[in-house]
Amino acid sequence: MGPGFSAASAGSVWYLLEAVAGIPFDALDAARTGRAELADYEVVVLPAGNPQRAGPNLETDLKEWVEQGGTLVTLGSSARWAASSLVEIALRAEQDPDLAGEELRRLGLRTTSERRSDAWDDAVTGIVLPLALDPDHPLAWGAGLGNEDSSSFALHLNDLGFEPSPEHDTVASFGESVDAVSGAVSASKLEEIATSSWLSVARSGEGKVILFADDPLFRLMWPASFVLFTNAVIYGPRLR
Repeated sequence: MGPGFSAASAGSVWYLLEAVAGIPFDALDAARTGRAELADYEVVVLPAGNPQRAGPNLETDLKEWVEQGGTLVTLGSSARWAASSLVEIALRAEQDPDLAGEELRRLGLRTTSERRSDAWDDAVTGIVLPLALDPDHPLAWGAGLGNEDSSSFALHLNDLGFEPSPEHDTVASFGESVDAVSGAVSASKLEEIATSSWLSVARSGEGKVILFADDPLFRLMWPASFVLFTNAVIYGPRLR
């Protein structure tokens, strides 16, 4: 916790570990935690936030710690950072940096109404989506709903998803045809979200990075995701 991390996200992690799951933990100040302190731990959780603000050494220290066998659990916006800084996982819907000049001109000439329409088409402001689980993966154990051990729902809060790849595990994903159970979202955005990964495990050296596209403990309002997070903390270090 500390500079660079959401106090609300860190507080949700704290409450779930202490009051709900009863899992002992230490709250570390990311700005003052070096590789010597990290060596004492097998699991580190990065709440949502911007880890770049935590200090210049955090990326290097975490990368070395993971490669030596550590398990890093990243939530929401911290997972976005980890996907590019610590492991190589492509993000869904990344902006093409090589847009042709004609397309750039078209975008620049849009009216206010067209800009608002395009912003709506690209928006994800909090929707409930069906989630497909890999029931045989340890991180998904017990996370299914009712008798459907391969099904759950995600509170999707931001425009973040990961591209599935044989190089890493996809524990939870959105199906080929995904419809919002609740909330407003454009058809084009749903098409873009389809088949993206919501919970991935990427290996680096002897360790691994676990990436949640959203904060599974957001305001502690979505219990369906609590088991996935707790599994990441408990079973993550034991994944092979």
